[in-house]
Amino acid sequence: MFKNYLKVAIRNLLRYKGFSLINILGLAIGITGCLLIGLFVWDELQYDTFIKDGNSIYRIYLKNTSKTGASTTSANTPPVFATYMKQNYPEVEQAARMLMWDGKMLMEVGEKRAYENKGAIADSTFFEIFPLKFTAGSAKNALVGSSSVVLTEETAKKYFGSIDAIGKTIKLDKTNFEVKGVLASLPEHFHLDFNYIIPMSAAGIPAERMQKWGWQQFFTYLKVREGTDLQQLQNKLHLAVKKEGEPQTQESGFITMPYFQALKDIHLYSASFEFDNAKRGNATYVKGLTIIALFVLLIACFNFINLATARSFRRAKEIGVRKAIGADRNS
Repeated sequence: MFKNYLKVAIRNLLRYKGFSLINILGLAIGITGCLLIGLFVWDELQYDTFIKDGNSIYRIYLKNTSKTGASTTSANTPPVFATYMKQNYPEVEQAARMLMWDGKMLMEVGEKRAYENKGAIADSTFFEIFPLKFTAGSAKNALVGSSSVVLTEETAKKYFGSIDAIGKTIKLDKTNFEVKGVLASLPEHFHLDFNYIIPMSAAGIPAERMQKWGWQQFFTYLKVREGTDLQQLQNKLHLAVKKEGEPQTQESGFITMPYFQALKDIHLYSASFEFDNAKRGNATYVKGLTIIALFVLLIACFNFINLATARSFRRAKEIGVRKAIGADRNS
């Protein structure tokens, strides 16, 4: 029976070439377009999903309001947020700050030298929040000391070749640093992108400046304990900012208020943020493309069904013959 169905199908395709081409091609293009858009949407939704305990990790961002009422949203925060929250709120399991270099820095190893523009400065707790894979060295000691540096695997190979880079000296802007760790290639779906990291103590920032509430230059990440009421924690930080921060920020002509952003939302929901260090997408585009993909698939299906229905009358004779020779309803 199946062989007969197959023969009839092939004959119909060959007999009505134009109809078959339009019907099959229309459905195929619709499904292909839907799948391609779906792959893009799926790829956008994979950012930071690989990070262990990612549901407990948040980034602090600020909403700034000027005296004129104009408001902006920025990803950078004062350096004091991380230390204040870690010391005063038991809900915070760990906190880490990060700075990104604005310009290029000369990197030298012997005769090899080049300018690198993807550098970062981070607290020693950075790898406790983001457990990135090390190919050499240990995450525990990687950012301990003011002269240590962590390189990505690509950067280490660029300057040291196949030689083990751990313990070797590399110059950054004429300052010697010891390689304490080598990171495996950063995951494609990690919202941060850098070639090397040096410890916060290497930045040489005065201690009193690190306690300022109005100096917004850092990116602050938190890892909260299981069962934490995030809204309550955010409200407590608001009260602290009003008490400690507003006297400083009002002198500069603006009022700022911090909010928590889930790690999984950083890539897609930071499109409007100023001074961001993340690889950003756009949730509006993703949602719009999803609707378009479903619409295209729906149109392709309707088109296929309508054309098939229009042709069904031509097959009435075939159906009658099949019934006459004993075919049942399922056949």
